Amino acid sequence: MSAGSTADAASTPAEHPSQHPSLQAGLAKAGKLFDAIGTQGAYDQSVQQRGSEALETEIIAVMTDICDLIASASDPQLRIGAIAELLQLLLIEHMAVTIEQKAIDAGVAPVLVEQLSGCEAVEKPATWALCMLARHQAGAAAVANAGAIPPLVQLVSSPDDVMRVAAIEALCVATVNSSTRRDAVLAAGILEPLLKVMRESSNVDVLTGGAYLLCYLLSVSENSPHPVPLAELVPFLPVLVGLIAAPQQDDNVLQCARGALQQFSPEHLGIKLSLLNSILDAGRQKQANEGLPNNPYYTQVAQAGGVDKVADLQTHNHMGIAAQALLILVGHFPARVDEQRVEALYQQHILQAAEEETNVGADD
Repeated sequence: MSAGSTADAASTPAEHPSQHPSLQAGLAKAGKLFDAIGTQGAYDQSVQQRGSEALETEIIAVMTDICDLIASASDPQLRIGAIAELLQLLLIEHMAVTIEQKAIDAGVAPVLVEQLSGCEAVEKPATWALCMLARHQAGAAAVANAGAIPPLVQLVSSPDDVMRVAAIEALCVATVNSSTRRDAVLAAGILEPLLKVMRESSNVDVLTGGAYLLCYLLSVSENSPHPVPLAELVPFLPVLVGLIAAPQQDDNVLQCARGALQQFSPEHLGIKLSLLNSILDAGRQKQANEGLPNNPYYTQVAQAGGVDKVADLQTHNHMGIAAQALLILVGHFPARVDEQRVEALYQQHILQAAEEETNVGADD
């Protein structure tokens, strides 16, 4: 905001609902509606007293008022208040689909998208509202069709962790179960800001959401090609490895980072490595709980030749497999880690990605 516009805003008296009876009435109606339908018991009682058609008519009217208020109020606090009422209604689980559809029909999605550029105080609640609106397929489609994806991608670069989390979660729910919306998120340039935030942030929610989003972006049906060139994905590998290898890592971050790493691996071998790592982790927990001198599963894995096989996979020609093998060795058998391989892995992955993209490789 420029110095002139800041001065103008400071000299303009703030709006208040009491100065605008229609705005005040709209907010009041939304609050009364929530009281009437906020719980299953309250909803059943309201239906019995007033009838389902009358209640549905009221929901439509309230959604229309909320939409008009968000679109027309010049005071950010009024818009924030209206979005808060919308969020409260969208959070009613027993009516989630109904409320979502009425909000879509009232035109809430494009009005919320308009709030994603301008006042930072409004951007956060607007982003969370879009996230809630996109929980089901109809809402996700409405959010994407309203043009929400490009500004949400931009907000991933926000310096504010709460804003980052809101934008990432909104993109997650908009992307899941839709290759079309996934491709739209990728086309909007999500990989660069997502990589940057996952490299720089220490916020658990940011890292968990970032890894989740990466999973959704890389998930493809069987025998389908990757949605982006491998060379663009390579930089995420050391980030995911670092998250997984970090001591005392948050369980949610750990689970999501492993899930994202799994997307880089050939299906069956990657699953086997993931299962082996889970077994070894369970053995470590058993060792701690029972005060055992060693991980009880280490010997079994070693006797079965598992350690040697995992060590050999450090030089696997697939980036995801090599990375998973190194993670197991770093976490459980550090003496078997090939330090030179660790140092060279990143550059080798770049070369491999380039070969795969041009269909030129050692096997050709």
